[in-house]
Amino acid sequence: MNIEKWSKGIDAMFERQKEIDNKLSPSKGEMQYVMGFARAIAEKANYIQFTSAIAHEGIIAFEEAQKIIDWQKEQLKQDMKYLQRYLGEEDEGK
Repeated sequence: MNIEKWSKGIDAMFERQKEIDNKLSPSKGEMQYVMGFARAIAEKANYIQFTSAIAHEGIIAFEEAQKIIDWQKEQLKQDMKYLQRYLGEEDEGK
């Protein structure tokens, strides 16, 4: 097999993938961030749920639980803001 033909074939394949990726929004690279923020949002929601559960069980005081929940909500809002940015919804006020 001719190395030059092989190299051109590989280059053409990568160029085609790049063209497809440029047509998609979010792009393949941005999807890593979208998935990361989605995981972080789910994680923080779980923290809030867990904090609420242990407060209801009497393991921690409600006042302390509320402080933790309020802090997690602020963190959650930041992650949602970043996720909206990657989804292109930042300027739409969503």
